[in-house]
Amino acid sequence: MFSLLDDAFFIFSLQAFPYANHTGVVPDPIKLDVDLYFKVSVDTQSDNPNLDLFIVECFSSAHRDPNVADATNFLLIEEGYVLEGNEHS
Repeated sequence: MFSLLDDAFFIFSLQAFPYANHTGVVPDPIKLDVDLYFKVSVDTQSDNPNLDLFIVECFSSAHRDPNVADATNFLLIEEGYVLEGNEHS
């Protein structure tokens, strides 16, 4: 059984690629209307061998602080489901 007193360490990684096979280097600056492919990973070290992690929400924002009132956020994943199209919040 997992308790709040157990130790766990998580290393989150997000990488962007110009190709669907997750290769290449994204140019800087990047032009608008260019497809990017993302690879997300989590390395874990936990006292619980049966620990599962799930993405609940993921979004992209044009603003450095996505919590400001005028920030436009593009939801990619909401409540664990991948959204199709450009959903805004």
